[in-house]
Amino acid sequence: MRCKDLSVEAKSDVINALAYCALTTQAHPLSRLMSEHQYTLITCYQSGGAFDRAASTDPAKRHERVVVGLGNAVQDSQSCLGRLVRLLVAGYREVRELMTAAAEPGGPGSTVVEEEDLLAVVADWIRVTVEDLLFPPVHSLLLQMFGEVHRDKQRLFAQRLVSLQHASPAQLDVRPRFWLTDESLAHFSAAADGGDADADADSAAAAAAAAAAAAAAVAVARQGVDAQPYARAIEHLRTMAVQRSPQRCIAVLLQTTQAICDAVLDFWLPRGLRADDERLAMGSEDMLNSLRFVVIKSNMSTLWSLCFFMQDFVSESAMMGQEGYCLASLQTVLESILALPALAACEDADSATVAAAAEAAAAAVAADAAADQL
Repeated sequence: MRCKDLSVEAKSDVINALAYCALTTQAHPLSRLMSEHQYTLITCYQSGGAFDRAASTDPAKRHERVVVGLGNAVQDSQSCLGRLVRLLVAGYREVRELMTAAAEPGGPGSTVVEEEDLLAVVADWIRVTVEDLLFPPVHSLLLQMFGEVHRDKQRLFAQRLVSLQHASPAQLDVRPRFWLTDESLAHFSAAADGGDADADADSAAAAAAAAAAAAAAVAVARQGVDAQPYARAIEHLRTMAVQRSPQRCIAVLLQTTQAICDAVLDFWLPRGLRADDERLAMGSEDMLNSLRFVVIKSNMSTLWSLCFFMQDFVSESAMMGQEGYCLASLQTVLESILALPALAACEDADSATVAAAAEAAAAAVAADAAADQL
């Protein structure tokens, strides 16, 4: 089969296979380049390494050194990542042939594109594979450094998560129609939902939805709608803790936002509303509030560091697309959680429990880093 006869997906698979073989072949120059970067990063910045031994015992000075060290580590990692991608694109005849085939008209899914645009597409394909091999050995170390640099806000973030664990969607400014609880049925009206243009139609829809609720109970159970609002989105977000590359973390974030939209449909469709009902469309503010609820319920205190990890290594093309929008939304949500007051029901929470949660998060990252070094 000729290169131009391959589908776009097949071309991506072939290019990624070539990149994987190059980076996992020990004697290959690109594999050695990647290994040298990982070794330098670990030996310099891990606990007990050259950077750690040179650090001052004074907390302020040590923090300043960690800030500088993290900046250098991120810059070196970005440079290594970019260099590996460029060399893989430029150094393989097969990659150039596939690029040429992708630019030829007539192939499956192919269009005539500019060489610069094509290079960016192929680079994005390869970048995923490079990240999957470059970051796992150093992921925990980088995350630990991010946590140290942002330790005050991360500790406050961990405290906020603990104090808000019992918060309901209503307490987090989620509109009633997106509470996804039985109370949503009673409040799904123009008056209770802030006022819509067509109040009568909204009230009628609320009445119809309430009347259909009992009859839909069996269908709801059969479709597996979760008792916890946005339960699937919460579980999706928690899987970010086991990802080891920026692109994989961002992919989890995209899945989480999609799961939030799916949860709205899963709740309301069996209750008589249509998927194309414009009242079920989530605006940007609705998504932010629902995502904030999901983040709080996920109870992932390391999410603060993970957000910076993604931000520093996301590609420019991704930042211009849906990935960048979702990442900006997550950053907004995290900052808004810091500004939330503790709930009255949670104000008497044991302060030791709150502190223990923050310490446990730091210990988990440290343990993860130690495991990576073995």
